[in-house]
Amino acid sequence: MKVRFTANEAGARTFKFRVPTQAGEQVTQNNARDALIQVNDRAEKVLYYEGEPRFELKFLRRAVEADKNLQVVTLDRTAENKYYRQAVTSADELIGGFPKTREELFQYRALILGSVEAASFTPEQLRMIADFVNKRGGGLLMLGGRRSFAEGAGAGRRSARCCRSSWRAATRSTSPSLFRRSPRGPAPLSRSRRSPATKKRRARSGTTCRRCRR
Repeated sequence: MKVRFTANEAGARTFKFRVPTQAGEQVTQNNARDALIQVNDRAEKVLYYEGEPRFELKFLRRAVEADKNLQVVTLDRTAENKYYRQAVTSADELIGGFPKTREELFQYRALILGSVEAASFTPEQLRMIADFVNKRGGGLLMLGGRRSFAEGAGAGRRSARCCRSSWRAATRSTSPSLFRRSPRGPAPLSRSRRSPATKKRRARSGTTCRRCRR
């Protein structure tokens, strides 16, 4: 059962929930429960850095535009050293592109990296991203794209090792029956190397070929 209510005052609040006693109910001690809730009167800031114009940025902004407690600041790289900023708090915010200091980056609660190659970050910025997760406790989400993950030489970077959701782990998570590891990232398998289960399934459906029979 869902309970909807409005907390008008910010801060730590204790809410008590009760349900009425039913006829013949023998245990009534669990009909009331206290819940400690931290009410925040602020909008959490999320930085979304996209390496090229894509539809993902537009649809994400559209999905959260009605949430008054979430501010998604977007930084879209339109050309080399040229950026399109949206939802910034001040005119100087992200004026030079991706944050270059920890103070700039740590003001956000979460970071989203779109189709952006690892080489676009300096070594210090990669360390900042790792510290953003490990020390700041911020959230990190990395999206797929032609310039991200192994395609963007992100596997093995410091920022990829800062949490479980890394570039390397993302490339390994692809279905093993369709992809294999290669120095340049995942590459499609040939039909002759499909899994035995796939071959049997194709044989039952009558769609086998000369290579699948081997």
